[in-house]
Amino acid sequence: MPSKDLEKQILFKVYREDLFRLVDTTESPDFICTMKNGATFGVEVTELYRSESTARLHKIPNYVTQLLADRGYRHKDDRVGLRVEKVRYLPGGQGPGKEIDAIISTVLTSEEIGHLIGKVIICKHDKVHEYLKQASECDLIIHDPARDVQKDSRNEFISNLPTNPLAEVVSHSPFREIFLVVTESGAKEVYLPLKANLFLARVLVFEGHFRQFYRGKPDCLTFKNYFKMLLDYLCRNGFENVTISESPPNNYLNVGNISLHYDEHQMKCISEFIYLSTSTSVSISQTALRKAIPSEFQMHISCPDNALIANPNLVFEVNKLKGIAPNDLPVS
Repeated sequence: MPSKDLEKQILFKVYREDLFRLVDTTESPDFICTMKNGATFGVEVTELYRSESTARLHKIPNYVTQLLADRGYRHKDDRVGLRVEKVRYLPGGQGPGKEIDAIISTVLTSEEIGHLIGKVIICKHDKVHEYLKQASECDLIIHDPARDVQKDSRNEFISNLPTNPLAEVVSHSPFREIFLVVTESGAKEVYLPLKANLFLARVLVFEGHFRQFYRGKPDCLTFKNYFKMLLDYLCRNGFENVTISESPPNNYLNVGNISLHYDEHQMKCISEFIYLSTSTSVSISQTALRKAIPSEFQMHISCPDNALIANPNLVFEVNKLKGIAPNDLPVS
């Protein structure tokens, strides 16, 4: 496990330090955070490694040097997981180059990334009941110190998240939000809120269903009815804990660490819920919702989503929430 000092550094890669009144260092979870607006929540910090061999490589001082110098393996499994081979190094990609020793590893696929993250989340689920005794809400931060989640694989992983088996784990997780902290080129680190990405992908999929079903039909729907249908769809697809906050003239959908509403131009507007003023939220009654939803549309949205997910391009990173184009939703 990372040291408490390192855990706190990781904590502030995700949250703005100036918005906290107090950050208590604890054990279960790692931190209890109190914001200046009075909101309190827990944060558990953990690390992502593809194997125990990779963890040893990054945690044991000078292990890389030992391996390259004399194959000084610290564990029998490392002979396979940390294979050292001769490779030809070509500076600038040209010239005869020179032969050097290198530790060989493969780039993880999006499926492998999902599998590793799922294992970490499920492991933490065994302890989350202890965390929730200390705070009513708790976030999970998964740090990738080995840089196993590379940019190309990461973007593919996020785009395919709705159809990845990990989606079920993420959407039903008792953690309020699950953040994946990864390194870009150089030393720049960004965080990816997994519930937020999955939630927004579901919203786009629903809009695809809606346009497909109602195209060419009389515009007899109000935006209020559309909103109810969206809520029902989200509840059916793992987001049973979605809540609504009212701040006239808008209704806000709150999931994980984000809040979403449609403005007067039908543009989806996204806010980080943790930074909003404290407001009253209400849970959703699925039974009440379904009374207002046409049965034909309920049948339509039960079809597989895959055909409607072309490329959501939903990679939401720190300070990079992308604007989403207006759409042809009904207006009230």
